[in-house]
Amino acid sequence: MADAPSLETLLQRVSQNSLMATCSDDHLIKIARWFGHWRDISADLGLTEAEEEEIESRVGDLNRKKLDMLRKWKSKYVTKANYLKLAEVFHNHDKNDLVAKLCNLLSSVEDDGPSNGAVSLTTPQRACSGLTPAEVLQTNYAKLVDAIQDPESLADVLYSGRVIARKVYEDVSFAQGVRSKNRALLAGVEQQVRVNPGAFQQFKSAVLGDPSLRAIWPVFDDAKICSTPVLQGSKASSTPSLQGAPTNGPSIHELLDKVKATSKWRMIGIGLCVSSEDLDTIQSSTGHLPNSTQQALEKVFTIWREKATSSYSWSNLISVLKKGFVGEIRLAQELEKIYLC
Repeated sequence: MADAPSLETLLQRVSQNSLMATCSDDHLIKIARWFGHWRDISADLGLTEAEEEEIESRVGDLNRKKLDMLRKWKSKYVTKANYLKLAEVFHNHDKNDLVAKLCNLLSSVEDDGPSNGAVSLTTPQRACSGLTPAEVLQTNYAKLVDAIQDPESLADVLYSGRVIARKVYEDVSFAQGVRSKNRALLAGVEQQVRVNPGAFQQFKSAVLGDPSLRAIWPVFDDAKICSTPVLQGSKASSTPSLQGAPTNGPSIHELLDKVKATSKWRMIGIGLCVSSEDLDTIQSSTGHLPNSTQQALEKVFTIWREKATSSYSWSNLISVLKKGFVGEIRLAQELEKIYLC
């Protein structure tokens, strides 16, 4: 049997500067997908048994804990948490395939150069009787969920182009099953295109760049897509919604009483156009609480009301609950009987 290649041989095509750089958070999300159980390598990365037990005790599946372990390593060792250290640990565990993947990852960064953020792809506004980008996504939701076969690769492209937020990227990476990944991905894209219709063009380009997805190109018929965003909460309104908290609409207490059966507070927040930054803040401030879902829902509804992120009404909330990425159809139907009949 031929001897395994040395680490130096495996790393020879990557520059020393790249290897000695501190691992980026974006790369850690990707790397966490590659290996099996995180405790196989955590000790070699310098985590103590107490730190391992703390990670083990956290709520979350195996994939989430792998990312938690890598982030703990980075926060503990800072500049010493570099790509060379990861390569050494992978090599010591006879995971040369992971060393190769690490080299490919670094080589692609060297070839592309540093990212300078998203490119603005806004298009001239025009009168249009067709659908807005967000409505295109909603109308073709089921078709897109079934058509996208490799959501992780598509998420890589969209995240590098800043079409989706980091939290959405993580949700796609660690969701179980292709359809669950697709639902998280499309929810994130829809949230972004509501704010910036130009992001839809980036999503369209990424989808059409995948040969396996070109069969759905009629979805993106430009003649049927309106580049002018619809005023939030209304398809046809001649006056913009007023900023600040609305003077009518449901009370927070009433919302919590009627929507307490759901645990999908984050997806509801996305549907109500609450920003990803606000949703991340809610996650970090409520995740450790015993009644975290109710606490998170209350904060989502409060932001929805006070910041007027979208139409503050039962009809809007019911519409959000019906969306494919939320999937609370039965709850929406119950609320319809009470408030819309």
